[in-house]
Amino acid sequence: MRAAVLRRVDREYEIHLQAWTMQQVKATRNKGRSPRYKTFKDFFDYEARLKEARAGESSNHQDPHASYREYIKKRHRAALSDISDEYE
Repeated sequence: MRAAVLRRVDREYEIHLQAWTMQQVKATRNKGRSPRYKTFKDFFDYEARLKEARAGESSNHQDPHASYREYIKKRHRAALSDISDEYE
C-alpha cells in the first residue's frame, strides 16, 4: 500500500513538473512578462506532498474499513429501532 501511495506522489510530481514547465513558457503576471511562480517549489512542494501522503497513509492504515463499520452500526440501530416500535 505504501509503495502505491509513493508512486502516486511521484506521478503527481511528474505532472506538476510538466505543467510548471509549460506555465513558465506561457504564464505571466497581470501586466508584466515575469512568471507567476519563481521556482518549481512554489508551484508544487514535493516534500510537503510526501508528508501529506504519509500522514494520510498512516491514518487510513489504522482502520481502512471504519466508514463501512459505521454504516453497519447505523443500519443495525435502525433495524433494532424498527423492531422495538413494532412491539409497542
